[in-house]
Amino acid sequence: MVLTGVVLGALAQAQVQTTPTPVFNGSCTAVSPTPFPVAAPPAGATVFHVNPDSIRVQLLQNNTSLDVAFKQVEDAKDQVTSKALSLLPSVSLSLKGSFVVSQIQFLLPFLFPSNWFNTFEQADLYQAQLQAYKILELNTYGSALSVYYTIMSDAQTAQVYQQEANDLQNLANALELEYQMGVGITKISVDQAEGNAKVAAGNANGAVQTMINEMESLKAMLALPPGPATFLVLDPGDMPASAAEGQNIQTAINQALSIAPELSQIKQMEKAANAAKWSNVFSFLGSASLSSQSTTGSAGLGSLSAVGQTTLGASIFPTISLSNRNIQEVKEQETELNQETGQVISTSIQNVDLAKSQFNLDSDAVNELTQAYNGVSCEYAFGLANMVDVLTARANMTSAELSQIAARLDLSLLRITLHRAFLTDEFANIHGCSQPNVATGWFHKKQTLTQVCHEDGPAQNKPVTTP
Repeated sequence: MVLTGVVLGALAQAQVQTTPTPVFNGSCTAVSPTPFPVAAPPAGATVFHVNPDSIRVQLLQNNTSLDVAFKQVEDAKDQVTSKALSLLPSVSLSLKGSFVVSQIQFLLPFLFPSNWFNTFEQADLYQAQLQAYKILELNTYGSALSVYYTIMSDAQTAQVYQQEANDLQNLANALELEYQMGVGITKISVDQAEGNAKVAAGNANGAVQTMINEMESLKAMLALPPGPATFLVLDPGDMPASAAEGQNIQTAINQALSIAPELSQIKQMEKAANAAKWSNVFSFLGSASLSSQSTTGSAGLGSLSAVGQTTLGASIFPTISLSNRNIQEVKEQETELNQETGQVISTSIQNVDLAKSQFNLDSDAVNELTQAYNGVSCEYAFGLANMVDVLTARANMTSAELSQIAARLDLSLLRITLHRAFLTDEFANIHGCSQPNVATGWFHKKQTLTQVCHEDGPAQNKPVTTP
């Protein structure tokens, strides 16, 4: 049973109730499902259509976690700029008496390798932070997409239970009428049908309650106003198939690793760790300067002399050993990432095949058990089947429908995993922050970080969209 065009805001706010019908329609003609109750948006509410594209656009512009991560990227970029500027020569003036310059000292930090390696380390960490921002974008979008398909599944589940409740309530009403007429129906049969109808209605209420929590979570992820201020409309659709389905598993693993932003991030962290090691190696070289000092009350450039400082102690050796261990830890993280990626790709591809097979089996079961339920209802109308047969057939039909919904959700979530790993479908439209233009240099602010992270401008200036 496929749910189409369900307005989620109305579905969450509507009371899921059984609607008694005077007579059970136990005919030999299949009965059309009762439409699920759908209400109009509250007055003044913002209507937001939920689909994979609108989730991506809204998420990348307004998600709070991404805003925090973006500021961390800005901090990393400023650290690089600060380290790079610290390489430039500087002048230190010593004042004496009534603002008389007694000493001029030219600091020359660029002469020492450790300062350069510190700058290289910060630059590599900045590149790693750029990759971390993109990874967070991809993972956050994948999570929001999973919530979207889960809400779809819960909406379908609520509809199945509601339809079952309606059917069983109709049966209970017919039994009650026969009981009142004294045609051989016992009160126990009426109570059993009534009780089963209420259980189904309670299950429908439970599914809607779960949807309410999930929708509020999705609103928070999309930075949409909570509660009735935002009215979500769920656009129906299934997750597209991934090109990796049916592909050779090892080939798929190699392809996923070749484009994994996590692997690029680890490579940058390894470079940063190496730069930090060499910074420690040359740390015994302290500072260098040219100074001019006067004993007559003023200093001139004609008396410049070079001054240097070198400190060599045993503490440098454990520091270098610590740096080597940091490098080894990063390499081990790379090995672990390769193993985890291979495991995820392998299990996802195999499970997708099983999920598709399960969905097809459940779909066939739904068709067959729906026909069986209609047949038993027909036999019940002619006195060839009893009430227990009808209840059993209806329960089997419900079970098959719920299994089909679960198989569809499993298939969608597995495909989200594959699209995330291979950066396909909507994930291909998530680019993260591009690297600043090399031609501008670190000291030129022509291209801001906001421009390279948000092609359409700063995220905070983006209004809430209503497609």
